[in-house]
Amino acid sequence: MSDIKYDIEQLTSEVVEWFKLNGNNEQDYLNRINKEVLSLILAEKPKVMVYGIYNAGKSTLINAIIGKEVAEMRDCPTTYRIDEYDNGDYTLIDSPGVDAPVEHQKITEDNIADCHVILYVISTKGGFESIRNYENMYRLIKTGKPFIIVINDKNSENDIRNSENINSIKCKIIENLQKVSGNHHIENLFDTIAVNGKRALMGQLKQKEKLVELSNLPMIKDRILHFLHSRSAMHIYTAPVNNLIALLDEMLADAEEKTNPDINDVFSSYLSDIRAKRNSFMEEIPYNVDMMVSRYERTLIESAYSRNNNSWEENIQSMYREFENMYSENVRNLMSYFSAKYTQVDFSGITTNNISGDISGYDMVDFEGSPEKHTDNDFSLPEDDDDISGTDILGSLTGVASNIISPTPAPNPLLIVNIFSKIFGSRKEKELKEFKRLQEEARERNRIAEENAFNEARRRQDIRISVETQSHKIRVDMRTLMTSQLSAVFEKAEACILASANRNQQEMDLLLDLCRQLNTFKTKALTIKNRIR
Repeated sequence: MSDIKYDIEQLTSEVVEWFKLNGNNEQDYLNRINKEVLSLILAEKPKVMVYGIYNAGKSTLINAIIGKEVAEMRDCPTTYRIDEYDNGDYTLIDSPGVDAPVEHQKITEDNIADCHVILYVISTKGGFESIRNYENMYRLIKTGKPFIIVINDKNSENDIRNSENINSIKCKIIENLQKVSGNHHIENLFDTIAVNGKRALMGQLKQKEKLVELSNLPMIKDRILHFLHSRSAMHIYTAPVNNLIALLDEMLADAEEKTNPDINDVFSSYLSDIRAKRNSFMEEIPYNVDMMVSRYERTLIESAYSRNNNSWEENIQSMYREFENMYSENVRNLMSYFSAKYTQVDFSGITTNNISGDISGYDMVDFEGSPEKHTDNDFSLPEDDDDISGTDILGSLTGVASNIISPTPAPNPLLIVNIFSKIFGSRKEKELKEFKRLQEEARERNRIAEENAFNEARRRQDIRISVETQSHKIRVDMRTLMTSQLSAVFEKAEACILASANRNQQEMDLLLDLCRQLNTFKTKALTIKNRIR
């Protein structure tokens, strides 16, 4: 997912260069571009706070996300103040650690209120088991800010995405946060993502994409952008894009007037109206797309959790068909509007194809199978040679009784009492032993049930994170496709209006070239705007 700030700057530079190359040296437009577009994207950006335990790898993670070594990395605590690092669309804030001195923690607390996303970094080498850390995590979760626990894997050289050790740590985090919060579904209020910071940084510095992918760094970066977009933190870029679109509309109007000053009022009003219609129409695209994708998101999560690949494919394809139908319906509505509104224009030259581009190539997230289920049948009673069944005890008593009433000489009374004492004592001892064994089995069943519950919660969390992140990309892809395709329809309609208004072929060709280029810039601007939502 490309950087929106960078894309705005690049597009603005293209517009300025084109403006100058075409002999348009009117300083007014250039001054307004600097003031109304470029100056606004220099405003304060969204903030992502990198927080966590001393020496867990916060600085390494920051360097990996940015792609170069900007934060100092040592084996001992280094951060005693708030440091800010520009990462294009947002600013990363490196804070003192959880166990920092009180005066340093105060600095962190003052900055948490202003941040948009919190990354809480822990390490697989330990140091995060204390109850204090979980109380601190829960306090931050309660702020309502997007909260990502980043497990920095300092031990493994393997693919960490399905590591048993990582999964065990994730389960432990959920277990401890449930205990601290009393909320047995708290895993829905935060994310847990594992990353190998050292491998990620090395891959970034050496430009080895496979190494970066294995480090799981892309998941962290995508998730940050997902939260910034969903929480409207990226709306700081809406104003400069809107201003750029307005300036392009003015340039279009100027170009038409200079190229064809005799255009009559009717066609002039048509052009003004169609541009206003286009701008308002594009405002609706993000909302319509988002509502549609949201309807499928929960079903996709359940399909992934149950490993139902057929259900996943069916939902993806259904979503894509609905998207195509949405496009077709929009085109039909637009053509009806054009014909009814612009009665003096011939639109027979407009041909519209089915929407081009493919957003259906999203694979089901693949996680290990469902947690192993245990039943009471798994706990069959073990054989014990020392156990005496009820029949055995009854037989023993019968034998003793037979001896007592037999015609043989009567035994010593003390001997009889001693025999009964041993029999009933043995029975009591066996019953106690059986009771303890059943207790132990019950405890083991409870332990396994808890382990399964935490593992299931962890797995659901992993899948939720992946599907939500993937559906955000689907939204962006759909918005981009819809914007570009419908923009093409508006541009064709605009060309039809210009052709009806202008009878001079030479002037017509010149004007169409100007409008084509300016509309290309405008489509790019609208695409950027619709990615921000």
